[in-house]
Amino acid sequence: MKRILTQHLLYILAIPLAASAGGHMRSGGESFASLGLSMDLGDRIFDKSGNALSSSCSPGQSFSAYGEYGWSYYTTLFASGSLRHQSCASDAKWGVESGKIGLARRLDPFRNTWVWETALLLPSHRIGNQSDSRDAVGVTAGLHYHPRPNPYDLTNEINPLRPKWDFGANIKGWFDGSPREGSVYTQYTLPLQATDWNLGIGGWSAQAGLEYSQSLGGTRSAAPNAVNDQDAFRRLDASLSLQHAIGKHEKLGMALQTSLTGKNTHDTSAIRISYEKTFSK
Repeated sequence: MKRILTQHLLYILAIPLAASAGGHMRSGGESFASLGLSMDLGDRIFDKSGNALSSSCSPGQSFSAYGEYGWSYYTTLFASGSLRHQSCASDAKWGVESGKIGLARRLDPFRNTWVWETALLLPSHRIGNQSDSRDAVGVTAGLHYHPRPNPYDLTNEINPLRPKWDFGANIKGWFDGSPREGSVYTQYTLPLQATDWNLGIGGWSAQAGLEYSQSLGGTRSAAPNAVNDQDAFRRLDASLSLQHAIGKHEKLGMALQTSLTGKNTHDTSAIRISYEKTFSK
């Protein structure tokens, strides 16, 4: 039965998928899916001196999906990726980006507070300005910290209106010799209204996040020319989002993300709408 469910998950998630802040554990048999549509808010790139320049590419669009399946109490499987469209110099392209398949486990088998994960990065073609993808297989590993008043169950908090913090870090590497990448993030969630379906109330929550990423290697030329995947880069991204519960296990969301600063990288500024649903076991 588990083999059938796993194959079903991977077949569905073999289409482009994209993850959010990770490291969340699912109960055995529980699953989660999220679909999103995003549009770039500009065509900026940051050159090697940190100057913001216009690129030859028009703002792109992406369809993303993300899924999790609780293989057991101890292990959660996940997959993510996206389908992207962008035109550069009148040449419109579609491509699969940022695909990965992995698993997450608790550091302490009796707590959800600390979670580690590892994943296989699937080869994909770079579309337009986006440089998060490589045409090579890679691996990634991450560590996530979710401080909670009730560390046993992330989905049933003692106080549903209590703000929450999430922290994490990960490292990526590819087998084609591309420079490794590392990142750290923090995310703050503020519940605005608790959900009470007996009263017909769908809750609201807001999130704010920061993520810093940089290469762990690569050349360090200061020449301000086009973005180069083999050169060193760094970038600081910020995001704001709002979520609304539309069902007992369903939510709609809208998010705004921008790159505050960067060197030798693309600007991630985009607006995104999303739908997510949890499936009980």
